[in-house]
Amino acid sequence: MKVHYKLLKDENVADFLVVTATDVETSNVLNILKPISPQGVIEVVYDGMSYTIGRMGQFNVIHCQCKEMGTQGVGSSTLTVSNALQHWSCIKGVVMVGISFGMYNDVVDENQQHIGDVLVASQIIPYEPQRVGVEEVKYRGKVLHTSDNCLDAFKIIKSDWKEKNLYNEETKVEICPMLSGEKLVDELKFRNKLKAKFVEARGGEMEGNGVAAASVNASLPWMILKAICDFGDGNKKLDKEPRQACAAYLAAKCCEMAFNKVDVLGSLCKGKKSEYIFQPEADISRKVLFFRYQNEYEEFYLSRSIDDEIEEALKVKGCWLSGKTGIGKSVALTRVLLKNGKNLLFVDLSCCGENPLDDLFKTIYELLCEKLNLTPQSKIYTFNEYAHEISRLISQYFPNQEFYFFIEEIPISGDEIDKFKTFVRMFCAFVIQNTFADNNTDVRFILSSIHSPRPFLNDYQEKVSSYVKFIEMKDWPKEELITLTSKINEVLGFNWGDIRVEDFVDICDTPRKVKDALRALFKMGKMKIYRSDLLNI
Repeated sequence: MKVHYKLLKDENVADFLVVTATDVETSNVLNILKPISPQGVIEVVYDGMSYTIGRMGQFNVIHCQCKEMGTQGVGSSTLTVSNALQHWSCIKGVVMVGISFGMYNDVVDENQQHIGDVLVASQIIPYEPQRVGVEEVKYRGKVLHTSDNCLDAFKIIKSDWKEKNLYNEETKVEICPMLSGEKLVDELKFRNKLKAKFVEARGGEMEGNGVAAASVNASLPWMILKAICDFGDGNKKLDKEPRQACAAYLAAKCCEMAFNKVDVLGSLCKGKKSEYIFQPEADISRKVLFFRYQNEYEEFYLSRSIDDEIEEALKVKGCWLSGKTGIGKSVALTRVLLKNGKNLLFVDLSCCGENPLDDLFKTIYELLCEKLNLTPQSKIYTFNEYAHEISRLISQYFPNQEFYFFIEEIPISGDEIDKFKTFVRMFCAFVIQNTFADNNTDVRFILSSIHSPRPFLNDYQEKVSSYVKFIEMKDWPKEELITLTSKINEVLGFNWGDIRVEDFVDICDTPRKVKDALRALFKMGKMKIYRSDLLNI
């Protein structure tokens, strides 16, 4: 399943980074991974890199593939590992799994090698850095050593290894020095030159030096294990595909066996071994499909041009946002206020019952007292008395500050025009009274409603426009609803059945309906969306 990076980046998701360089290496590693989620292995795409997270043996691992072979290119092993370690702070060690060339196919003794032998690097010897003199070539690459505790697991499994190659020959696990360079070696003379110079080396490959160097730079242990697929002797094309598939499989198998030695490799985790299991419903319900905005949900908020308009308005005055239900008025207002850390009083008028006009200012007063840990006075009854007391408390407790009233729910339905008209005029009087009150507090009011208040202002109350900006939020364009749906689906991983995303947003024509539908489908475990499902929720 696809999961958004932000949901996982701060979690102890995995212990090891497993790196491959070719598609055949990757497919064999992924075939071994077990899921750490009820819905399968986890796929994450972030910053141009693709990760697969699952369990190999007794450890959670994060896999990534280099975009190109070698150590020096933009998609090389060096940058791939460096970037991955920056993305995943939970990693405790790095392992590269793949295919290599061997060097001893032409002997008939205990040193003979076969296709499929797994070479576990005790050292990585870079052969590319050279000083070319008149009389000789000196190799100047820094040898990197694998720590003993990384190799202990492979020392144990050597005796348990009973795998055969595609020719039905016995293979072995060999802990030995390995060469690493930029050249794809497939020429006998060059191979033998390396063999003569580095007599202790048993094989070579192209990415190990970059993996080791990036790991050392991050102060992390590393392991390179690659199985022989050819002997660098000019015969690489001979049974190339089945040989590479066999070698990649045996290397991945060897890695899995090592990761089952939890008592050995577990010491690398320093008491922080990952037991992470992704439970998507709790995280997604809270973060991706949020009802009320919080700063931690910003990654999953679709910013639109009207957000900038609201933010600009609140820099100098209050804001009254109008528009039909379900289009995100309260969410947009809350986001701007929380992002800017405003001194805020939320006023939820849904508790006013059937008489919001009578109870409005009493409710505001009581909530303000609650915020200030004060006991409300019992001998005030009228609108003017409540308005005066509210103004006094704000002046006393918030001198020389900005103070925001956010009236979040106006419980007046769309057809109660006369009641809404009265509400508008009472509220405007309240705003004007507070604005002209004798205090130094900058009081600003934020409201949302279905109807626009503008048609109901009389000439005197038009001056309230100096203190409250009236903004109408239009219905969401279809393109933005499609973008919102796609943004959510990056995390949820739905598939489309007999309905296109364009048809989906025609049915779910507000952001609230989009979220409600996707939330219901996700909770029911219906990860493929059909038109009939939408008609039943």
